[in-house]
Amino acid sequence: MRLGIALAVTTLVLSGLWFAVPAASSATPTLGLSMTTRPGLYPVFNPSVTDYVVRCDNAPVLLSMTVPPGMEVEVGGHGDYHRSFTTTVPLTTDSSFTVTALDLGGSGASSSYFVRCLPADFPDFVSSVSGHPQAEYYMVMAVPASLFGPTPAPVEYAALFDDDGVPVWWRAINDKAIDATLLSNGDAAEVSILHDQAEEYSLSGATTRVIKPNDGGGVDLQEVPMLPNGNYLLSSEVSRSDENLSFMGGPSSATVADPVIKEVAPDGTVVWSWDTAAHIPVTEADPSWWSTDIRGGAGGGLGYPGYDIYHFNSADELGNDVLISYRQLNAVYLVDKTTGAIVWKLGGTERSDGTNLTVVKDPAAPPDLAGQHDARFYGKGSITVHDDGTLSSRGPRAVRYQIDAATKTATLVEQITDPLVSSAFCCGSARKLPGGDWVIGWGFNNVVTEFNTDNQRQFLLQWTDPGFFNYRAVPVLPGVLSSAQLRADMNAYAASG
Repeated sequence: MRLGIALAVTTLVLSGLWFAVPAASSATPTLGLSMTTRPGLYPVFNPSVTDYVVRCDNAPVLLSMTVPPGMEVEVGGHGDYHRSFTTTVPLTTDSSFTVTALDLGGSGASSSYFVRCLPADFPDFVSSVSGHPQAEYYMVMAVPASLFGPTPAPVEYAALFDDDGVPVWWRAINDKAIDATLLSNGDAAEVSILHDQAEEYSLSGATTRVIKPNDGGGVDLQEVPMLPNGNYLLSSEVSRSDENLSFMGGPSSATVADPVIKEVAPDGTVVWSWDTAAHIPVTEADPSWWSTDIRGGAGGGLGYPGYDIYHFNSADELGNDVLISYRQLNAVYLVDKTTGAIVWKLGGTERSDGTNLTVVKDPAAPPDLAGQHDARFYGKGSITVHDDGTLSSRGPRAVRYQIDAATKTATLVEQITDPLVSSAFCCGSARKLPGGDWVIGWGFNNVVTEFNTDNQRQFLLQWTDPGFFNYRAVPVLPGVLSSAQLRADMNAYAASG
């Protein structure tokens, strides 16, 4: 984490991987202090960066430090080093040691640095900070492309990276999942593809709840956010038979996977539900997806209980409104929670009830949206979307539309693109922060970025292990999580084995 010191930025090279870290200011109280380790420290030591990782593989770490005159250093609470030294520090996977530097002069200031052992199979990554990120942490999951292959599932990691690009919290997931969600109560959750349910756990690792509707339905793999009232918003995929798909080249009597959107209490009670197929006929499937829908077969390639015509991927609630995104409809719908009526539809095919919005000032139209994900409310009358551009002639973008329900218009007010990303077959997220920055997980790619409103990159995280992609990146604003508590949670996780 940053210490609030005004810093320049310099670029360093570590094992052939580049990243940027702040260069030390002459005002830094630890001027002249340096630290190196074997195995190597990530990032390269800088007095303004407090948290580091090494890949120790359950072996001791060789620590070397330069201690300037007038300073004392402790390692793991032991030893008072007043000069340069090299020592060996025992370290096991997930555990950490602390280096504390004390100014013996008039200030008496101290600085602590935390070095934690990253698991050997944690995916390789690089990160860089080229501006002033507004997010304090980024919750991500590196998803292996082999995830949907045979069981057993490969080990995955849900992780929180700080605004220095360092993983400061992680949890091994020995199951099939594509997304980790930080809940409003401070827990985290992900959906088990194998078990058709969500698991909620504390950041120290203990499972606190299994989330599953008590009406016999499962939990769609996409997400399971917590609402302000403590309930969860999710989708259960159910089978709907005797659907005529001949218009898209499919069978005249087919079984279709029907997403039923639900609000579920912690005990599993379903307190509200909305059946997609009852409100959106299969004929609203966007023509660009027809061949894909049929080619995917009766399980959609992902184990769905029928042809994957809709492909729900996000739901967000604001007051009495629910915003729902369907990838294979190329559309986002606003639903009145009380009446169940569709208030408006953005993108996709025309509805007979006249609820479609007219898109204004969008240079990408048509199509307005293509395989979009992660539709969210933002402020009054505004929504954000990660527009994948799937099966269109353009790449992905983060977009914000101002919605005017009275005039039935959606006006594009912002869009962000990244030259590092040219296409997105699926997935992705786009979150606009209160300060104006965007945090974007670029879908079926290895890139997570934070951009300011001038389209300037402030933060970059890339998975460099081949075959890993990012499904969603969730920003965490300053003050939501405590760095001290995260370290304590990781220590508890490490101790649990």
